Amino acid sequence: MDTQGKAIYERIEHIYKTSKDVLIRTAYMFVRDEEAARDIVAEAFMALIEHRNEVDPEKFYPYLYSIVQHKAIDHRRADIRHSKIAQQIRAKEERMMEYYTLAIESASISEAHSGEIMDIYRKRLNGFPTFTQNIFLRSRRDGKTRSEIAAEFGISENKVKYEIQKVLDALKGALKDYGEFSALIVFILSSLA
Repeated sequence: MDTQGKAIYERIEHIYKTSKDVLIRTAYMFVRDEEAARDIVAEAFMALIEHRNEVDPEKFYPYLYSIVQHKAIDHRRADIRHSKIAQQIRAKEERMMEYYTLAIESASISEAHSGEIMDIYRKRLNGFPTFTQNIFLRSRRDGKTRSEIAAEFGISENKVKYEIQKVLDALKGALKDYGEFSALIVFILSSLA
């Protein structure tokens, strides 16, 4: 190794020894996880070593600080994204449990009524264009969110909401003669949005 290369490694080693803890505390302020903060700092030093010939040695510390800050922010954003996804999954599970509970409670309804209601449901749903049917079924049968459906069909979430609401309104009107049970069916269908 030439003297310039050796000097660069010595400078990186010096910065590591004198600044590692400060950089870990900086990362920790963002991520609130000691292990993640240490990983971020280690990744920053690896990036510095990898790009050592592209960075002015006098700017090694600002370079490291910038990498730590960006990686910590990215880590925080990923945590927030994962938290939102977990909340959506929990919400879907809660809706499904509510659906199953209501279904069990309503099991005493005669099978004749159930068959009639399902016939009305199918006829009403089949009366809509395929586009509307597919959106409604993605939401109710497949349990997809409005944003997932919007992405799949290349439309806005408001358009998804509008298409689903059209079907629900039609079902509510068609099932009005079934009293409380129709309200239950419409509630179950609308709660799965």
